[in-house]
Amino acid sequence: EGGASMSSDNGAIAQSQEGQGLTLEQYAEAKHLRVDNLKGYGLQDMSYDGHPAVKMPYYSADGEETTAKFRLSMNGPVKSKFKAGTKSSLYGLWHLQGWRRDYGEEAANEFIWIVEGESCAQALWGVGDPALGLPGAGNWNEQRDTKHLDGFENIFVLIEPDTGGENVLKWVGESSIRDRVTLVRLDGFKDISEMYLD
Repeated sequence: EGGASMSSDNGAIAQSQEGQGLTLEQYAEAKHLRVDNLKGYGLQDMSYDGHPAVKMPYYSADGEETTAKFRLSMNGPVKSKFKAGTKSSLYGLWHLQGWRRDYGEEAANEFIWIVEGESCAQALWGVGDPALGLPGAGNWNEQRDTKHLDGFENIFVLIEPDTGGENVLKWVGESSIRDRVTLVRLDGFKDISEMYLD
């Protein structure tokens, strides 16, 4: 797994060099998210190439882990890596199933957000909104992803002010969900997470 070790040895984490690695507590503090919520989403401390990292599992709608992203730092040259040998998917499919269970199909299907990345989805979940995260702006897969949006009347798709936003506009324009999509741009903010932090 690209040198990943699934150790959660707190001693090793404490001894990591400054600026190298990331713990779940540091991630939660940087994103102003609750550690207990993040643990509920399956996030956990681990060791990656001898440094602390945060494992963010991607689960299927049935709750089976399909891949994981290892968050290695908040601002380093390499912020994250995906688990080697696995296929990407939308982030939050299992959370969506829980949302439908808790609120009922009709209420749960009123709207959903599609955002780029995990932290934006986590921020929206924290304030009670349903969201799915793209593993990357260009990683929409029409055959794989559209079925998860069946029944949603309003799909809010965030357009970030970068080349990723251009990629999102391209796939939305070609997707069968386009007639239910409202494009959202945030004035003064890059993404939902940045707006949430503000």
